[in-house]
Amino acid sequence: MRYRFVLGAAPLVVLASCATGSGSVASEGAQSMAADYQSFDQSFVGSVQPVVNGYCTGCHGGERPRARLDLTAFENTAQVVAAMDVWDHVRQRLEAGEMPPEGRPQPSAEERQEVISWIESLSDYEAQRNSGDPNPVP
Repeated sequence: MRYRFVLGAAPLVVLASCATGSGSVASEGAQSMAADYQSFDQSFVGSVQPVVNGYCTGCHGGERPRARLDLTAFENTAQVVAAMDVWDHVRQRLEAGEMPPEGRPQPSAEERQEVISWIESLSDYEAQRNSGDPNPVP
């Protein structure tokens, strides 16, 4: 029983340390977490955002975005991760060729694939990063 208590308490100690920002492990962990998305952020700003802004935000942005989907609200990878279900839907619609709709300007095949690949890579990265995490356990 004591063994189980020690293991159960260890994550709480680590979480408490991270929450308070005390200790070198927490500081290193916070720094590595902040750096996790650096390459994704660079690709997002350099490749994904220009395509989204050029072909999507005319309808999916502004005061009354169509389908209540405001893609202008996403400024970095962390915000995308927080709404990964939305971005998975964006990927599906791009893959199917449903967005942008017929009659609207279309991204090149390369631009379309770059956005799709970025979303897939981010999704894979998050799945790997969170593997073994049972989420909240009652």
